[in-house]
Amino acid sequence: MEPDIEAALQKSFLGRLPRDLVDRLVEGQLRMDVPEDTTIYREGEASRAFLVVSGLFRLFLVSGDGRQVTIRYGRPSDVLGTA
Repeated sequence: MEPDIEAALQKSFLGRLPRDLVDRLVEGQLRMDVPEDTTIYREGEASRAFLVVSGLFRLFLVSGDGRQVTIRYGRPSDVLGTA
């Protein structure tokens, strides 16, 4: 596992779980290096979870008239999911 991902895992709540469980959770997962201002999830897509390794992640909703409301920011070692 890449050192920066390992460090983020250890700082997150996942670092308190048994190692074999964490290894199973991350097995086969993809690393995404996402450019600024990129949308990575849209309504109706399958739910997923993210471990923020570096940078800042903004989770927001958009109303029918285009207004946005931020519901959470994710920082390194935060685990975020979509419901």
